[in-house]
Amino acid sequence: MAWAFVATAALVGMVTALSYLGGFVNPAGNMRDMPLAIANEDRGVTINGATVNLGDQLVQTLTGPDRPLGASFKWTVLASRQEVLDGLAKDDYYGALVIPSDYSARLAAMSSPATLEGAGAAQLEALTSPASGSISGAESQAAIVGVITQTSKKVQEQVLAAARAANASLSPTAAAVIAEPVRAKLTVAQPVGSKSGRGLAPFYFAVVLTIAGFIGANLVDRAALFITGHEEFDILGRALASPAVALSRQAQWWLRFILTVPMATLTAVLVTVAAVPILGMDTPNAWSLGGFAVASVLTTSLITLLLITALGTPGILAGVLFTTIFGVPSAGGVYPPEMLPGFFQFLGTWLPLRYMTDGARALMFFDGRGSAGLTLALEVLLGYIAGSVLAGWAVAALLDRVRGGQRAEPVTVAPSPP
Repeated sequence: MAWAFVATAALVGMVTALSYLGGFVNPAGNMRDMPLAIANEDRGVTINGATVNLGDQLVQTLTGPDRPLGASFKWTVLASRQEVLDGLAKDDYYGALVIPSDYSARLAAMSSPATLEGAGAAQLEALTSPASGSISGAESQAAIVGVITQTSKKVQEQVLAAARAANASLSPTAAAVIAEPVRAKLTVAQPVGSKSGRGLAPFYFAVVLTIAGFIGANLVDRAALFITGHEEFDILGRALASPAVALSRQAQWWLRFILTVPMATLTAVLVTVAAVPILGMDTPNAWSLGGFAVASVLTTSLITLLLITALGTPGILAGVLFTTIFGVPSAGGVYPPEMLPGFFQFLGTWLPLRYMTDGARALMFFDGRGSAGLTLALEVLLGYIAGSVLAGWAVAALLDRVRGGQRAEPVTVAPSPP
């Protein structure tokens, strides 16, 4: 039995490495369908009696089958800049590109050396969202700026070719335009504060709540065993024990539940106090974040207690695997889901830490919008809470039926004869 525990500890270490490193070791290689938005407000320009819209051509290039960003990013075409802003405010996109109304007109003015002097550079607006996460925001910004840079190089080649064909001499002003004919205008659409962990604070806050809930559930389990006389505490070499109380497993489950609710509430409040008033973490409404924290701690605690009730001591290991070891790399906290392997994307849709992270992000960075992930997060967490309570009671009732209703007494081993 001792060697079995040694082997189990080693295997848990290996599983932890496969989980954490497997989720994070190759984000660029796993990147697929990162959501970006594009809106074309270009009015077009009339050339030789025909209307030309170069903004539409750029949209078709970026979204077509030979799109320059490949499968790493997925563009959604929207009607206006305002729709882009609304989508970013709901965390639907990690970044966006907006083509302004005079885009075609400015590029058309560069086509002739005679009009190049007063053309001025065209602009493409890159809207960024650090609130979506530091990695997703940085990758999306780099991709959009890269698109603008490549577009500018193509326009530059075309303008230079036209100038050479006309054997035109360029003034310093015209040369400055040709040096960068299309420029990027960066707009931070969803900013984060200086004390937001560069967009990672919601994830780390959710991880703290998960760990606190797991530890709290184990302490509640030990406390329930102690006060009913089924387990002793050894503190500094002194054994503490309580009189034995005969309780069915169903009664034990409800005792744990009664202890868990105030434990989760107090734990969540203190974690929120540590994060917001003491450490100054950015959040517009600490009360709402604290309420969400209560649901998060209660979820992790009840899941852990359910697994302990069903599996006994191995349930502790199952609890840490379910809530943390598999939960952290699949939560979409550091790397967004689109940069995770498919296995962890699948896990993330089922494990609570993904929704705890999304809900905390919506409360901290997106004004508590339900459409930014808060509504779904609350629905999932409340579903886990209700499901864990009912499943825990059902498992306890089943064990009562199978094992006769009383908790097994400790086994007394007779001493060997001399």
